[in-house]
Amino acid sequence: MESLDIVKQALGPRDDSYIEQCLNQSNQWPRIMAYTLFQFLTSTSLDKSSVTWKECLISLVLIVLDIQRARRLLRFAMGNLDKELFKELENEGCDGWDASEYPDWLLIQLQGNFLIHCAQAYIAKEMMSPQPSENTVLWVSMGEGKSSIIIPICAVMLADGQKLVRVIVPSTLMPQMLQILTDRLARLMNKRIYSLSFSRRRYKKFELQKLYQILSECRDNRGIIVMQPEDVLSLKLTCVEAHLLKDKEGKLSLPAAQTCGGGNQLAQWLMKSVSAITVDMIYEADYRDQLTENSYAGEVLERISSNESDEILHPQFQLIYTLGHQQHVKGFPDRWTITQQILRLTGSHISRLLALSLPTIQGDPGPPGSFPYTHVLLDETRKHLVSLIADDMAHGQLSNVSFHYLPEELRNVIIDFMYLKDI
Repeated sequence: MESLDIVKQALGPRDDSYIEQCLNQSNQWPRIMAYTLFQFLTSTSLDKSSVTWKECLISLVLIVLDIQRARRLLRFAMGNLDKELFKELENEGCDGWDASEYPDWLLIQLQGNFLIHCAQAYIAKEMMSPQPSENTVLWVSMGEGKSSIIIPICAVMLADGQKLVRVIVPSTLMPQMLQILTDRLARLMNKRIYSLSFSRRRYKKFELQKLYQILSECRDNRGIIVMQPEDVLSLKLTCVEAHLLKDKEGKLSLPAAQTCGGGNQLAQWLMKSVSAITVDMIYEADYRDQLTENSYAGEVLERISSNESDEILHPQFQLIYTLGHQQHVKGFPDRWTITQQILRLTGSHISRLLALSLPTIQGDPGPPGSFPYTHVLLDETRKHLVSLIADDMAHGQLSNVSFHYLPEELRNVIIDFMYLKDI
């Protein structure tokens, strides 16, 4: 390509330099490749080129993108893909955004062989910097590149070395999202993609120190963490639990967290310096992107983007974990064994009444071990059935409850309480 040859010539050995010519002849001169040059535009590049060279490299990337677009147009035209052809013709590139302001987006397009549409750029900007700075709901049709385009271009801009960026996906989308982010960001962009799983088990000090080091490395190197919703909740609740527990057997406590650089700083990150992008499985024809931004004293604490927000934010999808040792519920086991015994007594009396073929009760005893299907026709029959059950309970038919030690007058009061509807 002629444009690349011009750049290579400018970076090549000078004709009037004997040393540079010797290095070139001995194959010691650095090899100049388009891949290497484009990496100077990435936000992770340590070598910051001048404004002139940056504009030159951006122009070179734009030329390559035009060549890719021309090849796509030719392929669509030869394959009679009219819908894709017209859609590609409508997008000439950098529509709604400036290439010099978002050079990372240029490289993502180059790596993925696509062009960002105006609507995708608008949504990404709204997710990164909502206007106005409050809760925002965005509607996008299914298949418009939410997972393959919008999520990667948002993540690459949010990972600025100051915030820890998490892409949160359900377990069914975890492999797919890891592959997409790796293809889009981990090659030419040189972004490191982390996959972090977190459980509710008790962590020791050195384990939290190691976790803190991993998160610090990801934040400082502008990496991206892919997590599941249950991992995020487990991480937050474990930090809370660590602050409530005493330091024994080497477990983390609040004083230890402040000195070891572990749970305390993790909790601060989760509440102050974490930017999260939440991705949910899409089942409907469209989805909603909801951006929540919380501020404290002018500082952005947390920003969350979620798909299918009406489903994800529903209380039934929020996990609640218990703390401490497992204990029995109040009234264990009488609260369900007494109910079972009363149902057993009821079934036996119903079977006897059905065997008498009374006209006031109908039903089927059913097979052994089952509760008889019953239809009581008169209220008098119901009262008679209840009195039989109450009499059995008063005479010790319930193994969990005994009334024998009570005076007869008190036993009669208890029977009336079980038998009479209004006392």
